[in-house]
Order: sequence, then structure tokens, then C-alpha cells
Amino acid sequence: MVLDHLGKLWRLKADGGAEDAAKIATWRAAMSSLAAMPQVYCKISMLGNVVQGWPTDIAKEALIRDLVLEVIEMFGPRRCMFNSNWHINASISNSDAPGVPSDEELTMEGLFVKFYGWVAHRSDEDRQSLFARTAETFYRI
Repeated sequence: MVLDHLGKLWRLKADGGAEDAAKIATWRAAMSSLAAMPQVYCKISMLGNVVQGWPTDIAKEALIRDLVLEVIEMFGPRRCMFNSNWHINASISNSDAPGVPSDEELTMEGLFVKFYGWVAHRSDEDRQSLFARTAETFYRI
């Protein structure tokens, strides 16, 4: 089983408020339970649904990065995989679909540069898992 989109922690305000804290606590508990099951993997994607506008706001990006790193710690790099969903995210403009989060501010290359920067401290083997091997294993390719 693969969880998509960082376990679907949707629409945080990234304001440090109680509403976000409650959503994150609920998500964290569920993700921790799922991470305890060795057959469950997690795709790291659609981050614009977690926090809209994260690519252009340092504080929002820091929140996203910390959540991504937390998931990698929970599941381990051999059960996490970066996924862009970029063709979908980039095709949805906030002006075309108000209220629909998007990562349109980034190119696909820019998105993966951010991903790489967040895990640059990890071993080469861990990064290879996150960017390719986990997907190859899960999807048997």
C-alpha cells in the first residue's frame, strides 16, 4: 500500500495556530500507526495541498520541509519516495481554479532541487532510495 501526497495533511494555514497544531497532531498519530506497518509506503508529493504558496514563503517552506523530514524518519527512506505530480500541479492555476492549491511557482526541476536540498545531509544510499529505488521496489520496475 502506498499513501499518496504526504498522507493528505491538507490545507494548513502555516500560522502556528491551534487549528494547524490539531491537524498535525491527528495526522502525526495516524502516520505513526501506518509507519509501524512494514507494507506501507509514502509518496511525498502535492505539497501545495498541504500549505498553499509554500514555494514562495520561507516560513511555509520550513514547515513543509520539517513535515517531509518527519515522514522520512517515520517510514525510513526505503519506504518513502519523492514524486512531483508536477504536470497536474502546474496545470492548475490558482486564478483558473480559486481555492485549489498549486505548486505552479516551481518548475519540476526547481521542485526536485528543493527536495534534494532537504535531504542533502542523508547518505547517497538514502537519497537514491528517496529519488528512485523505493519507487522501483514498490512498483516493481
